[in-house]
Amino acid sequence: MGFSTGGSGVQGGVSLHKWFGPGVRWHTGEDTDPWRWRIRVLTDRGDIAYGKVFLGNGGFITRRWYPLFVAVRRGGQCLDELYAGGLIGRDEAAIYRAIEDEGDIDAHALKRKLAISREGNGRFEGALTRLQTRLLVTVSGEGRFLDKFGQPYGWAINRYQTAERFFGPEIDCEAAELDPLAAARKIAGRIREIEPESPPRDMARFIGWQGLPEALI
Repeated sequence: MGFSTGGSGVQGGVSLHKWFGPGVRWHTGEDTDPWRWRIRVLTDRGDIAYGKVFLGNGGFITRRWYPLFVAVRRGGQCLDELYAGGLIGRDEAAIYRAIEDEGDIDAHALKRKLAISREGNGRFEGALTRLQTRLLVTVSGEGRFLDKFGQPYGWAINRYQTAERFFGPEIDCEAAELDPLAAARKIAGRIREIEPESPPRDMARFIGWQGLPEALI
């Protein structure tokens, strides 16, 4: 498919959900639990990225389709260009640079590095989601809290990398060579192959296209 939401789907997009067999069971922690697949694709393969990339929802994009989404979502621009143009804010820039500086970091350590207070947690989470939606940052795996004896405990914590580190700097180079409208139309065409009845407006929101929805037809 090339890209998919992680769960039951987002209107206007595509999802693997309707092809799930009866053996698929959410929230079991077993291999048949789709929640585990987001980490399995990161550890078992090198050509699929996972993150909150579809309207704040988790989803997958393969290496082949990633530059097209980058072309649509940010015109192939890097963080500094987006920040200089006022297209992302100070919070996003600070989080991105902290992740870039560490190379690979879990969300708890990232908050500690940036001295995020409990009151600032909502802003932090929102900015981190926007960075994923812009395909500047992606989930790279998961970690765990460690007790004083160095033993893991509690829920797993997402780890993050910049998309440039995850897939390589050529991602941005490839995206910069693409026309955003042509990229959006190609993604829309793929959606229509899988979900022929998807309305243009819903597809535009799913893809991240900011122009007229009718331009995708």
